[in-house]
Amino acid sequence: MEMHLPNNKIIDTRLIVGSLTFGVGWGVAGFCPAPALVSAAAGQWQAIVFSLAMIVGFYIFSVLERKT
Repeated sequence: MEMHLPNNKIIDTRLIVGSLTFGVGWGVAGFCPAPALVSAAAGQWQAIVFSLAMIVGFYIFSVLERKT
């Protein structure tokens, strides 16, 4: 299987806003995505809330992405 790396080298508003949103969410919640899912599966309520918010964010992104 061949690996394809992104070739876009432009730092635009979309990249900056997305990075800031991800970083702030991670910092405020104290979880990064994969460990949050594991902690949610273990029943930690904070991780469950974070994981649900993350999934809602994925959905909102996909809806907005289809409109552009």
